[in-house]
Amino acid sequence: MLKATRPCLLICAVCVSLAGCNEAALFQAPPRGGDPAPSPAASDSVITLVASLPYAALAQIAEAKIPKSVPLGGDGHVACMDVPYLNPGHVGSHQECFNKPYVDFRGVGTERVCVNVPDITGPSIGSRNQCADYHWNADVNKDGPVRIGKSGADIQVAQNIHITGKAGLGGNLAGALSLSGKSFDARVSSAMNLNVGLDNRWCPIVKVAPVGRWVDSASVEVVGRNCVGIDLGPLGHPQICAGPVNLGLADVLNSEFDKHRDDIQHAAQGALSCDMVREKVGEQWHPFSIKIDRSGQAPLFLNIEPKAAGFSGLLAGDGASKIVVRVGVKTVLSPSEMSNTGGTVPELDSVAANQGGLDINLQAVAPYDFLKNELAAAMKGKTFKKDTAAGVIEVRIDDVDLYPSNGSLAVGLKIDAKLPGRWFDTTGWVYLSGKPTPVQNGKAIAIENIGFATVLDSAFWTAVQGLFETEILSTLKGYAQFDLSKEIDKAASQITSAIAKADVAGLKITAGPPAIQLTGAYIATDTLIVTTKLSMSVDTELTAALIK
Repeated sequence: MLKATRPCLLICAVCVSLAGCNEAALFQAPPRGGDPAPSPAASDSVITLVASLPYAALAQIAEAKIPKSVPLGGDGHVACMDVPYLNPGHVGSHQECFNKPYVDFRGVGTERVCVNVPDITGPSIGSRNQCADYHWNADVNKDGPVRIGKSGADIQVAQNIHITGKAGLGGNLAGALSLSGKSFDARVSSAMNLNVGLDNRWCPIVKVAPVGRWVDSASVEVVGRNCVGIDLGPLGHPQICAGPVNLGLADVLNSEFDKHRDDIQHAAQGALSCDMVREKVGEQWHPFSIKIDRSGQAPLFLNIEPKAAGFSGLLAGDGASKIVVRVGVKTVLSPSEMSNTGGTVPELDSVAANQGGLDINLQAVAPYDFLKNELAAAMKGKTFKKDTAAGVIEVRIDDVDLYPSNGSLAVGLKIDAKLPGRWFDTTGWVYLSGKPTPVQNGKAIAIENIGFATVLDSAFWTAVQGLFETEILSTLKGYAQFDLSKEIDKAASQITSAIAKADVAGLKITAGPPAIQLTGAYIATDTLIVTTKLSMSVDTELTAALIK
C-alpha cells in the first residue's frame, strides 16, 4: 500500500510544482511611484463689498439741512381797464361879431358889432384808464418730518410744506373797485430722488431730480372778484368788474427749487465726504484669513487678498440704501495664515452690479486603497469566456491591484486562465495603465486611455489577446469610474462651514450655495489628489454704516 501511495504523492507534488511555475509574470509590472502633492493654486475672484446708508441717519441729516421756514414774496398784475364817467354838460356863451350897415349923420357905411350868443352842451360819457396790482408775502414752513425711502434704485426724499401768506393791492383801479387782498393758506408735498454714485477717487456723486415737478399742484386766490356799478344818469348804469386773481404757488415753489437745485445737490453730497468713504473702506482693505478645521488633519486657511475695486451702483432697500462695490481678490488655500497688514485703497472702476463670485481651488483626497477596493469589488470573481478554433478560453479575475506609476494609474488584474491545449491553469498578473480624468459635469473620475503594459509571455498573450482587448477591457473601463462625491462634499463643506462661521472684524460675510466642478487630478505618492473649483457668491458688508 505504501509503495502505491508514493507515486501518487510524487505526481501531486509535480502538479503543484508545475502550477506554481505557471504563476509567472505574464506582464512587466509598471514601476511604482507618484509625484509630491502640489499646493492649491491661487485664483482670481470677485466678492461684493456693501456699505449701507440707513434711511434713519439720512433723515436726521435732512432734518438738519432743510430750514424750518423760508420767506417768499412777489408781485403781480390784477388788471388795467377804461373806467367810464359822466360829463354832465353846461350852458355858456360865446361872442359873435359882424359888420352892420348904417345911414346917419355919419353918412352911409358899416360898423363892427359883437353880441353874446348862448352855448348849450348836453351830458356825455368819458373814460379813464386805471390799473390795479398786488404784492404778496408768504412763509414756507416744514409740515411734519422728512420722509425717506426707496424709489426704484434711488433714494426718495419727501417733505410736506405749509404755506401761509397775504396779498396787498395798489393802484387807482383797486380803489375804484374797492378791491382788497386776501390771506391764503395751502399745504403741498414736495419730493425728490437722489442717485448716489462714486467717482474713481471714492468721492460721492449725488444727482438730484424732482419727482415730476418739485411740487405738483398748488394755487391760492389772492384777489377776489368785485364789481362796481357807475351811475351815468339818463345815459345808463354800466358795471365794471375785476378779479379774481389766483397765485400759482406750484410755479413759484418750483422756480425757487430750480434756483437752488445745485445747493440741494451740494448739501446732499456734503453729508457723505470722500474722506469718510475712503476711511471706512480703508479700515477693511487688507488681507483676511478664514480658518478651516479638518478632522484628524492640520487646519487650512482660506486667504483672501483684495486687489482691485469697481463701483457697481446703489441698491435701495426697505431700511437703507447700499453702495455696492465689487472687489477683485486673490484667493488661495494655504496651511499658513496671511498677514492682515493693510494696503492702499485703489482707484475705482465702473463695473456691472452683479453678485460677487468667490472661486476656491480645493483638493479632495482619494487614497489608492479606496480606489483599489472599489475596483476589486466590481471586478473580482468575474469570469470571461471566448470560443476559439482551438477551444474555449476562460479567464477568471482573482484579485485587483491599483497604484501610482509615473504620472499614471497602474491597474493589475490577477487572473486564472484555462487555455486550450494546456493541462494546468495559467495564473499571474496582467497589467494596464491609464490617466485619471474628471468626468464632465460630475463628481467622479474615470481612468481613461487605458493601455496594456509590456507583455512578457507572448504565447499566453497570443491566446488571450482577443478576449482581453474586447470583453475584459470593456468591462474594466465600465468599472474604472469612481464617485468621489463624499470626499469632495466633505472638503467643500469644511470650507463653506468655515466661511459661514467666519468672524472677521468689521465685516459681515454672507455666502451663497456652492457650485463644484472637478478640474483635474494629481497622482501623488500616497493618494490621488482631485482638484476641484468651488464657486459661490460671497457678499461682505461693512458692519459700521457710512453715516450714523
